[in-house]
Amino acid sequence: DACVGSCVNATCGDGYGWANVEQCDDGNSNNFDGCRNTCLLPYCGDAITDAGEQCDDGNSNNLDSCRNNCMAPYCGDTIIDPGEQCDDGNLSNNDACVGSCMNATCGDGYGWANVEQCDDGNSNNFDGCRNNCVLPYCGDAITDVGEQCDDGNSNNLDGCRNNCVLAYCGDGITDLNEQCDDGNASNNDACVAGCLVAKCGDGHLWTGVEQCDDGNLINGDGCSSTCNLPICGDGVVEPTEQCDLGNANADRPALEIQQGAWVVAVRPYDQPVDPALFYSYWSASSHTGFEDTGASRIYFYRSTNSEILSLIMHHGSDLDAGYPAQPNAKVAFDIQGLPLVTAAALSDDNTDEFKKTTATTVAGNWTFVNNTDGGVITNFSFPGTWTVTINPTFDAGIWVWDFVDFDSSFLPLQQAQQLILRAYGTPSPCRTDCTVPKCGDGIMDGGEVCDDGNNQGGDGCAADCNSLKG
Repeated sequence: DACVGSCVNATCGDGYGWANVEQCDDGNSNNFDGCRNTCLLPYCGDAITDAGEQCDDGNSNNLDSCRNNCMAPYCGDTIIDPGEQCDDGNLSNNDACVGSCMNATCGDGYGWANVEQCDDGNSNNFDGCRNNCVLPYCGDAITDVGEQCDDGNSNNLDGCRNNCVLAYCGDGITDLNEQCDDGNASNNDACVAGCLVAKCGDGHLWTGVEQCDDGNLINGDGCSSTCNLPICGDGVVEPTEQCDLGNANADRPALEIQQGAWVVAVRPYDQPVDPALFYSYWSASSHTGFEDTGASRIYFYRSTNSEILSLIMHHGSDLDAGYPAQPNAKVAFDIQGLPLVTAAALSDDNTDEFKKTTATTVAGNWTFVNNTDGGVITNFSFPGTWTVTINPTFDAGIWVWDFVDFDSSFLPLQQAQQLILRAYGTPSPCRTDCTVPKCGDGIMDGGEVCDDGNNQGGDGCAADCNSLKG
């Protein structure tokens, strides 16, 4: 206490610990042992650096060279000391203050999280990290490996695409030096190789538009100047054609018949007897061999002896000749446009049934049963140019109407429709099949009496096709 056992006032250094006054009293003057000469226990801030302390400057200034916790300043103690730009209390190199207590900057070699994409610590702008600490990308104006170009802009219509690929024909973008660009390599659509607009004569077949394209605009070489396949009637003479007058092509056979849109070339039925003998009128009926029950037949007939052209018509059949019974029948023909020289040469029963009513018309009105009725018009100008019309009326008993051609074949006719008989005196310059009519080609064209497919006489047709006898 304040009075030690020797009745002496207690003092610091007397070796006695004065309770509640002194923290210690080791009775010596060594200020660096476990008790200070002030009889206080050692503590941080007593200006003496004890074991476990890095320093002790005895003041409360925490910003000088010794911290108030008697530790020497260091990077990472959250206090920015001289020489430090920052101190965030950690040693991370990926935030705003790197481990050396320097502010994070692009180029310091540390990747600043969420701020920098990369940081390789060098000034090489052409490696994997740009000098602005951004990873290389298409559009940064630097052409990297894997890029064909990089112009650093968003213009997709210049020489470098926005995907860093050089502009090329076929990339789907029409550039200034291209007429088109459909993004494919097909040469069969509207844009062909070289990014050129497809056109006739470019050598590429435009599907659905062109029929052909041989690379030129020359007619007559198998593909026309409009890129259409050659057809007879297009006005262009192809190697396989003898002629082609376009719309002027026409078939002008010596004889033809027509009903509506149906037109067919025919020839006379030739026999060596005159038409009256061929008609063979006995038992009140014709007996040409073409009769049939319920049938009406009409045809050109020519006697090879006289070469006179006639028109024969007969209806029904003769019961006496062994045909089935011909029912009651009634037929009328109004025949117009006959050449002036023609004559109604034969009437089956009487002249009132079949006769000329004017110079160019004949009327036929037949009523019959179990036999035939008909007639013969003869002396047609042939070769010649004329058009004869027949307006038929079949009231009863006839259900078939035929035209008999030269080879005895039957060409079916419409009973309720007008029949036109036509002759041409001259051939056309070019047929509709693009062949040139000529004697000996086997086609009896206008102006010809016959044509047996050769130019030899004595075989039933003259060498010049003008006679059956030459």
